[in-house]
Amino acid sequence: MQQIFYTTLVMKKSLIFIAAIFCLIASSQSQTEASVLRDADRLVSQRQYATAYSLLDRFDPTNDIPSILLKKEEIMLDYFVQSINHMVFSLQDLKPGESLDSIRSHFTIGQMIPFMADSLLRRLIDRHPADCALLCGYARYYQALLDDYDMQLWDIYVDTTVFYLLRRAAKPDCHCAEASYQVGLRYNRLDLDDSASHYYRRTLAICDTHWHAHYNLGVNAYGDEKTAEAIIHFRRAYHGYTDHLLKADAARALGIIYSDHLRQTDSALHYLQAAHRLTPFDFGNAANLLTLLVEEKLPCPTALIDTCWQAAFNGDQTMNDAIHLTNIFANSDNQSQIEDFLTKGIPTAETDYERGLMHLMLGLYVYTDPAKALPHLEAAHKLFTADGAPDDFLSQLRDQINTLTP
Repeated sequence: MQQIFYTTLVMKKSLIFIAAIFCLIASSQSQTEASVLRDADRLVSQRQYATAYSLLDRFDPTNDIPSILLKKEEIMLDYFVQSINHMVFSLQDLKPGESLDSIRSHFTIGQMIPFMADSLLRRLIDRHPADCALLCGYARYYQALLDDYDMQLWDIYVDTTVFYLLRRAAKPDCHCAEASYQVGLRYNRLDLDDSASHYYRRTLAICDTHWHAHYNLGVNAYGDEKTAEAIIHFRRAYHGYTDHLLKADAARALGIIYSDHLRQTDSALHYLQAAHRLTPFDFGNAANLLTLLVEEKLPCPTALIDTCWQAAFNGDQTMNDAIHLTNIFANSDNQSQIEDFLTKGIPTAETDYERGLMHLMLGLYVYTDPAKALPHLEAAHKLFTADGAPDDFLSQLRDQINTLTP
């Protein structure tokens, strides 16, 4: 009896001990997940990105723990040194004095780590369909594609299934600005501007400093002839953007509204000058500013005309842009300024093509008198021939010369 009692007591103590062990293991695992995340954050703050990812991957190599997977995604998308369509990445621990930008600029190849965020996150979303953190992580991946690559790649990847998940992430209870913005953008791409604007507004309700949402709302409002609303959003985007190209886009939009629709010259001049100052070698912004100056009979600096010409000459649509620049002046009271610019530019032009282009502008778009136009057209034909212009172009130019010849 005593032996039976002792055995029973030992069994009870053993069961209690085993239960305690399981509790300790469960508690240890919970603490370990939290401590691993803390350690990963510490390593990231020390710019040890590869080590931080390895720590997470050792703890959860099968990507079954949502918080660990989301932290892996954060490291990959924010701190990669090389990426192929955000499907394969290289990470690196930085040394003192190094920066991600400096390494990316000369990085050749390193250890490539496959990280298919779409399928990895979708797998966990299937298990946890209402998990907003996972849904927002999914949206973050596609936002990174949009930010780091281009619209074309994003369009290819965002199919019906992806769009469905982005819309789930964009529900109000998830408070996911990135998802709301991308849903709005997708509707814009489908020409459903009212639906797009609805989601842009939802984006701004979550994050009022989402400058792309402001800009796109401005575009949609402008298309709906809601000028006052468009100005509000373009102005927010202009003051919010730090990238010069984006800031210039918003400034140009404001300049066009104030110039073409509100006829407020001072405001138009302010924003068009800002757009040109931010992107001094952009033909469109320089041409918009010149157009305003000519139309309002304001002084047109020769340096601005030269900048516009050089932007046209070095651009992808040289002939069209040169014609556009010439026509800004040709149909105005200030025709003499473009005539003077082209005439003085011919002797200093460095190539036969540029000299030919200047003669062509004078012969076709500045001079209406055939007696003045013909010498320039003949000179253009000669110079373009020497430059190896296509036969069709030379033939058309010869026909024009023959038409004007008495």
